[in-house]
Amino acid sequence: MRNVQNLKELGEPAEIWDYFSKICKIPRGTAREDQIREFIKEEAENFGFQTKIDEIKNIAVILPSTNNSQNKRTKIIIQSHMDMVCIKDDNIEHDFTKDPIKFQLYEIDNEKWITAEGTSLGADNGAGMAIQLALMKKIRENELNYDDTDITLLFTVCEELGGDGAAFINKDLLEGDYLINLDSENEDVFTIGSAAMLLYRVGIKMKRISFAVERQFLMPIKITVKGLIGGHSGVDIHRGRPNAIKILSQLLWKLNRKFKIHLNSLKGGTWVTAISKNSEATVFISNNNYSEVEDFLLGFCSNIQHHFDGIEEKIEISMEKLKDFTDYTYFSEDNQNKLLNILYLMPYGPYSFHSKKRNLVHTSNNIGPIRSMRSRIEFDLCYRSFSQYGLHEINEKLTSLLELSGMRYKFYNFIEGPEWDPEFNSRISNLAKNTYKELFGEDINIKAIHGGLECADFKRHNPKLELIAIGPTILGAHSTDERLKVSSVLNIWEFLVTFLDKLG
Repeated sequence: MRNVQNLKELGEPAEIWDYFSKICKIPRGTAREDQIREFIKEEAENFGFQTKIDEIKNIAVILPSTNNSQNKRTKIIIQSHMDMVCIKDDNIEHDFTKDPIKFQLYEIDNEKWITAEGTSLGADNGAGMAIQLALMKKIRENELNYDDTDITLLFTVCEELGGDGAAFINKDLLEGDYLINLDSENEDVFTIGSAAMLLYRVGIKMKRISFAVERQFLMPIKITVKGLIGGHSGVDIHRGRPNAIKILSQLLWKLNRKFKIHLNSLKGGTWVTAISKNSEATVFISNNNYSEVEDFLLGFCSNIQHHFDGIEEKIEISMEKLKDFTDYTYFSEDNQNKLLNILYLMPYGPYSFHSKKRNLVHTSNNIGPIRSMRSRIEFDLCYRSFSQYGLHEINEKLTSLLELSGMRYKFYNFIEGPEWDPEFNSRISNLAKNTYKELFGEDINIKAIHGGLECADFKRHNPKLELIAIGPTILGAHSTDERLKVSSVLNIWEFLVTFLDKLG
């Protein structure tokens, strides 16, 4: 793995890699898209193109047809989102509000890939933006001509946390016949459907107690689960990857049954749509039990590693004594027992599979981040489903679990997105199949995905739109293992520029 010395070694089109490099230098965490939006605006207006910004701060660049005839012109929208999931390894110092993404190049089986140094790469959806901007530049310089087509380049906000940009978009920005979304993550899979999503936070009231006389007989320790692959809670949920919060919850439940621990704090995860890679808890145990707890933990770790053999190769579970610890408080025994029961029983991963596509996850749940405060525990949940019935069934079961516990709780920060029903015989999907076959001599896989896409909201706002999602190959999105396949960028570019001509 090495730093990219010269963008030319990434190949053509050079404009895409030039823009991608510039995008990597611009902070663009969710709800912090101001700088990247300003960059797009200045770039477009320098080329003489009009821009429009709606109330929620989506930006559109208008590339009008050069054909002034009265004949009806095709209107095509090409869309990506401006924000990225900001995740870093614990040993990396990186401030996503100001530090550039440092991307590196490596090869596997003679295939070039780009990844980042200890952080998420942001190819989701930075690669899509770079393709849009390269298209804009080449149209302006007359290297590409779509004389009978009005093209709008649409860049949305907040896709990675509830999709507010798509949900609350000004409908005027969606005036068109077709929409091509650049947020798909496999060059030989085009997407025409996606799952609905429900995000929210659960707050559980907890009673905290201060130690008295027994303090001298108890030892504070930190238990850590780390080294997991993590990944995207939609497109990776079927891979069987564990969630670090769920592993820690199971371990704490077992320790509590065997040794009667006292829970001081709990935290884990970084993003609600990401499978949690790390988690940790601070607990008090009896001084006399340290060796036994350590042996139990080693045995549990061995069992977990064996259980996920072939899926996870680097699971680490450790414990350490905490010196100079001063917060000798813990959650009440009753609250702690009920909380651990809830976390252990809470569904995670695929909940059901699609009735017509048996290899497609229909409904799933992800948990995280989780955090403890003085008087409550909070955790975020992400439900996905291809039906509103499935979405709310799993939510109702969690509600039942919370009510059975007798704990005081509340739900808040609700964000809900619709499903995008697949249309397998639309003009846009059939033309995409034919174009791909013509260019590459192979059949393209047209399918629906369990991950959420903004296309669902676009279709809701403009039911007449025909939509498709395409994009270069990205693996490990929403994690520090995120990587972009270099050759796939050229393939998607060649497809897009040909497809636009045929679609118009």
